[in-house]
Amino acid sequence: MLDDYIDIIEKDYTIQSTVKYDIYKEPKMTLNPIVALPGSNEDFDSVISLDSYNALLELRGMEPVALEDDEYMIICNPQYLELFENAASIKSLTLADGNTLNLTEITDRGYWLYMSGIADYAAVFPDQYTEGLETAESNLVVDTLEETSADLKKKIEDGMSWHLVYTDEDGKTVDEFYRFNVRGLVIEETNSMTAMISSLCLYIAFIFLSTVGTILAVQSLSDASKYRYRYTVLNRLGVSSGSLFRTIFRQLLILFGLPVIYPVIIVFLCMTSINRVYKLALYDPYIYLLYFLAGLGVFLLVYGIYFATAFVGFKRNIQVQ
Repeated sequence: MLDDYIDIIEKDYTIQSTVKYDIYKEPKMTLNPIVALPGSNEDFDSVISLDSYNALLELRGMEPVALEDDEYMIICNPQYLELFENAASIKSLTLADGNTLNLTEITDRGYWLYMSGIADYAAVFPDQYTEGLETAESNLVVDTLEETSADLKKKIEDGMSWHLVYTDEDGKTVDEFYRFNVRGLVIEETNSMTAMISSLCLYIAFIFLSTVGTILAVQSLSDASKYRYRYTVLNRLGVSSGSLFRTIFRQLLILFGLPVIYPVIIVFLCMTSINRVYKLALYDPYIYLLYFLAGLGVFLLVYGIYFATAFVGFKRNIQVQ
C-alpha cells in the first residue's frame, strides 16, 4: 500500500528520496509503563531498528549514530526526557528473547510529532534484535524536490480512499486505518496559528506600550517644567545649548531605556520556554526568533516615536536660548 502513496505523489512532485520504516512490538514492555497514559491498551514497547533511525536522520541532514551489539538508545518527545532519565530500571533492558541491552542515550534528536502513531517514543535497537519482532505499524516518509501544498493531502485522501474499506477475496469487509501528513499543509496551519496568536499578542502589547509611553512622556514633560529654572541657570553660567541637549537626551534615554531591558529579556526567555513545548508542532523550531525580532522591531519603532516626542517637548519646555 505504501507504494500507492508514492504513485500519487510523483504525479505532481519530483521525489528525491523515500524512507520506509517499521515500528515493532517488544512484548517484554519495560519502557511503555513509564510514559503510558491511564487507560492505554498498548502492551508492548515501541521499537525502531538502528538502520531505519539513521535513514531518518540522514533524510533530515543529521549525522547517523552507532550502537554496539549490546546497546540501545531511546528517542522520545522532549516532554518525556525527564521521565526516562529518572527511570533507573531501563539502564539495562532485558528483552523477551532473553538478550540484555544497555542504555547509552536518551534523546529527542530527530524526533518529530508524527514519527509514530502508537507512542511518543521509540527504543532504537541494533537491527538483529528487531528481526523476530512483530510489526506494529509501517511508515513512509517522502522527500520531494518542490515544496508541497495543502492540495496534496486532498489528492492522497481521494486516491487512497479505496484502501480504507474493501472486500477481500473471501467476501469479508476489511476496515483499514492510516494517517498521513503533508508538510505544505502543516506549514500553512502553523503560519495561520502563529499569525493569529502574534496579532493578538501585538495588539495587547500595543495597548500596554501606549500606556507606558504616554506615562513616561507626560512625566518627562512635567520634569521639564519643574526644572526649567535650573537649566536656564546652567545656560547663563556658560553651559552651551548643545551640552544641555545632550544631557537631556541621556536623561530621557535612561528614563525610557531602563524599563525596556528587563521586559525584553523576560519575554525572550518565556518565548524560548514556550517554544520548547510547541516546537514539535512547528515546521521550523526556530521560527519564534523571527517573530520575536519582528515584534521587538515594531515595539522599538513605536517606543522611539514616544521618546522623540518627549525629547522635542522637553527641549521646548525648558526654553533654552
